[in-house]
Amino acid sequence: KEQAGLDQQSRQLLERLYRACESGNMDYVKDILNTSEYQTLLAGVNDRVIYPSGTGKAVAVFPNKALYYGNLEDGKRDGSGIWLKSDAESTNIYEGQWSGDMPEGTGTVTFTKYSAGGTVLYTARTSGTFSKGKENGAMTLVHMQNNETNTFSYSASSGIAEPMNGVVQNRNGNQYVVAVSREHSENEFITTATEEYGVYGFITGAGNSAIPIS
Repeated sequence: KEQAGLDQQSRQLLERLYRACESGNMDYVKDILNTSEYQTLLAGVNDRVIYPSGTGKAVAVFPNKALYYGNLEDGKRDGSGIWLKSDAESTNIYEGQWSGDMPEGTGTVTFTKYSAGGTVLYTARTSGTFSKGKENGAMTLVHMQNNETNTFSYSASSGIAEPMNGVVQNRNGNQYVVAVSREHSENEFITTATEEYGVYGFITGAGNSAIPIS
């Protein structure tokens, strides 16, 4: 029904997105998401729009500006899929397992932040297990910035990163240490008990990405 209400240009855009995803050309997909054509498509979306159909491999566009490519069962995300949100400031991608229309199981979230000129400022890649879109279990964060890599291993429960070794080591008031960098022990990943981490659209403060603080 949603697809039928779109104009021809928007339907053609959906097909281009599907073909680009099918070929694995995600850079081209991200370029499309930043076009005026895509903004026109979003303006006409009240619910998810799916192409070509609601079962099997398909692409789905959502009102929150995110795009899904992967397996669908009766219009719901199920199996393996890619969830992507991209704009001039950042790119947020989840690649992994889905169940019940939510990220469920193993997967990886990659968050890339850009400067106003389009230069990559940093990339944070978090792999592990997710439950209802939230980090839940053993997680590994690889943070890359200024030609430096910092790797952090930690545990999370329902999107909340747990204190390192189960002991709260406070930093700057209510912040606590989650992990120390494998490569640079002076760098720590710190957070608070109210910050959620996981997949864009399924957590509070969906732009969150873990940033080590020296």
